[in-house]
Amino acid sequence: MFCEQRNRIILQFHITGRCNLQCKHCYRTEGDVETLSFEDIINVIEQFIVLKNKYNEQHGIKKRGHINLTGGEPFFRRDIKEIIKYLGEKRTQITYSFLSNGSFINEEIIRLLKETEVSFVQLSIDGDKKTHDNLRAQGDYTRVFKKAEMLEAAGIRTHISFTANKGNYKYLPKVAAECRKRHITKLWSDRLVPIGNGEELESLKITSAEMPSYI
Repeated sequence: MFCEQRNRIILQFHITGRCNLQCKHCYRTEGDVETLSFEDIINVIEQFIVLKNKYNEQHGIKKRGHINLTGGEPFFRRDIKEIIKYLGEKRTQITYSFLSNGSFINEEIIRLLKETEVSFVQLSIDGDKKTHDNLRAQGDYTRVFKKAEMLEAAGIRTHISFTANKGNYKYLPKVAAECRKRHITKLWSDRLVPIGNGEELESLKITSAEMPSYI
């Protein structure tokens, strides 16, 4: 509460540990668990709004808070539509977005996201088709870009996240070209951190010598 910044307050909210994929470089470790009930989710959001109000008051600002919902795979939850509707009801207090693998995004979900004014949806592409599918799942590269195109066509800002490692970082320009061709709102990149499932990928960390070629 004593932060000197005047930016709005942001919460990254892992609403489930469950996921339909087993990505080799995932930093999550808890596996197939879902410890938070719908009531728990609502309670956390309400607490965040209280915190946001106190933060705004202390810093003399009037800004909505923001929540990034992630997991696991957040759309894996059976009550995800109810959670989205609740977030929409709180839009005067907060904005929200999803960090997702896109598997469960369909036309119905897209309509609901649009109606409740989602800020953006983040999906992941980690190289060319062969490299990405090897890290995540066969056919995933094509599916992710299809879902990204659906979201953008509906007017929903779509971000593509690229997790760079020794084996894929040279594909970043190619991924950028594919995003540009599809009119994707934003592409951003971070480096592989060998924790969680990714502990076995220590050898794929980008070295300082490779960094100039990556950035």
